[in-house]
Amino acid sequence: MEPMAEPPPDSVGLPAIDEAVGPPAPRFDLFPAIDILKGKCVRLLKGDYGASTEYGDPRDRAREIVESGVAWLHVVDLDAAKTGHPVNRDLIAGIVALARDGGTQVQVGGGVRTHDSAMQYRDLGVSRVIMGTVAYEDPSLVESIASDWEGGVCIGCDYRKEATGEARPEDPLSAMKVAGRGWLENSGWDVGKVLRRFGNVGAAAVIATDIDRDGSLEGPDAEGLANIAKASSVGLIASGGVSALSDIAALERLSKLVVPPSPGSGLIGVIVGKALLSGRFGLPEAIAVASGRAYPGANQ
Repeated sequence: MEPMAEPPPDSVGLPAIDEAVGPPAPRFDLFPAIDILKGKCVRLLKGDYGASTEYGDPRDRAREIVESGVAWLHVVDLDAAKTGHPVNRDLIAGIVALARDGGTQVQVGGGVRTHDSAMQYRDLGVSRVIMGTVAYEDPSLVESIASDWEGGVCIGCDYRKEATGEARPEDPLSAMKVAGRGWLENSGWDVGKVLRRFGNVGAAAVIATDIDRDGSLEGPDAEGLANIAKASSVGLIASGGVSALSDIAALERLSKLVVPPSPGSGLIGVIVGKALLSGRFGLPEAIAVASGRAYPGANQ
């Protein structure tokens, strides 16, 4: 058997951070993504509903992901994110049942804007829901759901960066403006405000998506993610821009470099969509890299 090759240097450029001294680094998970639009598995380019690419039946994709043995599956109902109506719920219910049979947990986002809609997903067997738009319009609802469903809520923090000159130097998160309603509107919040407001309400994680990198294969926002991870009192899941195994390797390393401000925080995973769907690398290799293991033929 050929020896395992070491991962290549990262393609995203890690920010300068001293080696972590503090609580142990959290587990770092891979979250393969399935975005559903009009019943199809799709990827949007930078959040643009008019720039989507179809990748077939979401159930076929879910089956492939579950058979890989991955711990988590990330599902987004794009129709519901835009309209608030869960038109793909029956399809998602089938995916959740398939995942549960295979031992894979599912987190679901898109249009979760009421207590009842969150609890309906809980009753389907979803491990946690992602709340974005409603978190900024009715923060108390997030607190209520998190109280009734321990570990059942993630905060969706989908951001676009303003010009550097508009940020306060002492607070780089102030330039990261959060979008809502399927990325179609400005929520009026910045990432720093999100972390301050929801850091102690019982949320399981914050999912930070750089909208301008999502679906672009341009590489993740390593510097922005490092700043968020250093400030967040709950776990951070990165999303947007992953194009190669080296990007996953770089983020896994970043998870060990950033000192978690509290137990259970830090960079805990990465969501990967288009790079997997377009065949840039396979699930077994991605799982290995996210786990901090070397992988054969590392030439990405």
